[in-house]
Amino acid sequence: MARFLVRGVDPVVADNPARTVDGRVVSRRPARSAASRRAGRGASISSRVAVGGRSESLVPGSQWIARSVATLCATALSVAAAACAHRTKVAEPVYPEATVYARDPQFVGEWVGEVGGMWGILTLGELEPHRFFGSFVADDASVEYVLMLDQSLVRDDRGAEAPSNRVVFTWQDGQGGRGRGWLLVNREDTALTGAYGYDNAVQGLGEWTLIRSDT
Repeated sequence: MARFLVRGVDPVVADNPARTVDGRVVSRRPARSAASRRAGRGASISSRVAVGGRSESLVPGSQWIARSVATLCATALSVAAAACAHRTKVAEPVYPEATVYARDPQFVGEWVGEVGGMWGILTLGELEPHRFFGSFVADDASVEYVLMLDQSLVRDDRGAEAPSNRVVFTWQDGQGGRGRGWLLVNREDTALTGAYGYDNAVQGLGEWTLIRSDT
């Protein structure tokens, strides 16, 4: 609305007319400055905004911050849980293929040869069918491995389970070292080849190459 200035009349007074009775001024509203009038108009603006064609209340700043922090915390926890799961996931050992011979392979006995670059003697004994215990002692007695071995059972041509030429084992050296490994025996039961590694690895520490010495 356009405002007209009347000569000799203060604009503030013009916007703030007095109440008079019998020509006497009995009341006048307190005069407000232009800044306070603008602030008043701003304060009267609705706290609702249009979003997608509908009216939505504005979220107070403190609530917005709290919600943002909660969202960030939840995201951080999810990422940490995923990272932890990824670290704790252990890959399954991968062994060479096992083979079924015409007769059951024989692992029990004494074997001499090289294990991870060390010469020594491997002795294997039977705990129960398809399960063995053993030890490898280096010639200089610097290393002794204690073994627990399991013979792998695989399907033969008829679909039945049969003992194979492969044993898988766990080892420990009595000094904190431990891991896994495998051995394959040849058809004549005269030679063993294999490998071993630390923890869940089945290779990496060296190869096993031994021949039977108790024949």
